[in-house]
Amino acid sequence: MRAVARRREESAAGCADDRQRRERACQASQPRRDVEDTPYGTLWGGVDLNRPETLPERTYDATLCSGVFAPGHVRPEALSALLRVTAPGGLVLVNTRDSYAESSGFASHVGELANAGRLDLLRHVEDAPYIGTERAQYWALRAR
Repeated sequence: MRAVARRREESAAGCADDRQRRERACQASQPRRDVEDTPYGTLWGGVDLNRPETLPERTYDATLCSGVFAPGHVRPEALSALLRVTAPGGLVLVNTRDSYAESSGFASHVGELANAGRLDLLRHVEDAPYIGTERAQYWALRAR
């Protein structure tokens, strides 16, 4: 825990210029444990799935990612990061907007990962309710 606290102090020290804005940006870019020692284990926040190397590998029985795979936010390739931190046999639950799934090739990426033996597709729900008139796709995957 001390190492985590020290890293936070060091990263906050790099935000001295324009303190309020930059401090928030620095803190948001660092993975942090939001809740510890709960029945759910450890919950992480502030994680950048485009740079996931800071998270422990093959640790979690279930990984939930909602509202993250969106245009200009996280690429489909970040699904590999979710699989990397999920224990073999663990669940990965993801949703995408229909427009993102179609424009990004998300389904193709899921298929590539399945063909490579990284996941099993348990369920894929298409054209489901989301926000307003926007529709969504929901994915239930099992990490291998």
